[in-house]
Amino acid sequence: MSKTRMKERSKKKTHPVIKEIISEAMKHEAWHPLAQRLSGPTRRFASINLFQLNEQAKDGETLVIPGAVLSLGVFEKKCTLSALKLTATAKTKIAESKTGVVDMLELIKKNPSAKGVRIVA
Repeated sequence: MSKTRMKERSKKKTHPVIKEIISEAMKHEAWHPLAQRLSGPTRRFASINLFQLNEQAKDGETLVIPGAVLSLGVFEKKCTLSALKLTATAKTKIAESKTGVVDMLELIKKNPSAKGVRIVA
């Protein structure tokens, strides 16, 4: 998808945080896949359970979830998560596993090259 198309789609977004994440992600080429996912319809945002994340994650990597993290299962990996939404019970389970949770906008600003980051959806 082109930058112009992503800009047009982001104008239709009403959530100010999502708009800001899209605009920041579009500034860096490595983050374009995330901007593309977030500029699409919200019904296409990912909803992923902890057990699915546990299967896909590797220790030491950073996972970006363009959607919600749900609480079904257990998360045992030592990695960093960044998601639009975490359910309350998912937050407690993630805190118990000593996994770091980072704001998506903060992650884009800290790591503009997206090194060691994987988008899970």
